[in-house]
Amino acid sequence: MTAMDPDLADLLVGALRTVLYAGFVLLAGTLAFWTLVWPDGPYNRRQLLLVDTGLAVLGVGTLLVPVVAVVTTGLPPLDALSREGWVAVLLRLAVLVAVWAFLSELVDAPIRGRRRLAAAVAVVALTVTMVLGSEAVALAPVWLSVVTSFAHLLAMATWLGGLLALAVVILPRQQPTDLEELIPAFSRLALDCIVVLVVTGAVQAAQRIGGVDALTSSSYGVVLLVKVAIFVGLLVLAVPVRRRTDAILLGRLDVEAPSTGTQTLALLMGAQLATAAALLAATAALVAVAPL
Repeated sequence: MTAMDPDLADLLVGALRTVLYAGFVLLAGTLAFWTLVWPDGPYNRRQLLLVDTGLAVLGVGTLLVPVVAVVTTGLPPLDALSREGWVAVLLRLAVLVAVWAFLSELVDAPIRGRRRLAAAVAVVALTVTMVLGSEAVALAPVWLSVVTSFAHLLAMATWLGGLLALAVVILPRQQPTDLEELIPAFSRLALDCIVVLVVTGAVQAAQRIGGVDALTSSSYGVVLLVKVAIFVGLLVLAVPVRRRTDAILLGRLDVEAPSTGTQTLALLMGAQLATAAALLAATAALVAVAPL
């Protein structure tokens, strides 16, 4: 079997990475929100739907990893993926099966004690598999690349997954008490995630491009600049979202009147989610053009 054209191979790998990142954010991000922000939250079918969708998308993407590796390289399955790549695939599938098997028990009561520990372990394990399946394990120094990649992916999933949970689960409920409790808690967590993303992103960029000139002279540098621009746009959109939520919490807007309060907030958060989707696509594109 012959290898695929390099340009087509890069496109296919980038598309697969986008699917994997989307599933990872849906699953790990929702579980992180459940664990860190809303452990006492009641059973909610919308929240469970996010987890189920993340399970399905990440599961399908993971099964396609060795298939895409064979198609793009033309090598036998055992040679098409590295040892770390196979470990990532098998470990991720094991975690997905475990989450699927215990999901009904997990949501049966508030996520406290063993439930909270189990959810946290699942999030960490999924993040580890994403790192093992990335170029981080091949970039020297490996320890720095692995640590920064782990922190970057975990912060990304926690921030974007929490944003998605707020937009899909919390806002439609239109419960002022939920907003009053969850918005400040998530805002503090989101700020921490943004700091981690900025620091780890800077370290990763320095490792890969080697100099300022490469920002405009290499494909990786150009895509990185696009990602930074999208990231800044996401932060800019966060300003009116924060002002709108503050207005709701302070009683200047009627939370029971969607036309004046939560509808505008929903539209702003929808714009944030659309920008976040572009950010995931740019992140996936970086994998395809990353210099090793």
